[in-house]
Amino acid sequence: MRPLARDAERLLYEDTAVPGVRTRSWCLMCGAYSPEEVNGDSVRTWCLEHNRVTAHGSYRLAETRYLVVEKREAPGGCRCGGMEGARQD
Repeated sequence: MRPLARDAERLLYEDTAVPGVRTRSWCLMCGAYSPEEVNGDSVRTWCLEHNRVTAHGSYRLAETRYLVVEKREAPGGCRCGGMEGARQD
């Protein structure tokens, strides 16, 4: 898998345990929220159903992509400043 971003010590990947974009909606009037879904249409349908039941008319929709960071070991071993391999007297 190709990293989404990188720096000298870390790589950023999409979390394969939770792939894709997850969508959730909140009612801004009462705080109720939809289940987190892969399908954005079902979240928008939740807003319409919530409005039908409550007459609330203001919602927030958020799309979330879950990510993980993987540390890269520097060439020639760890340069993290830790005590790995240090002599214990």
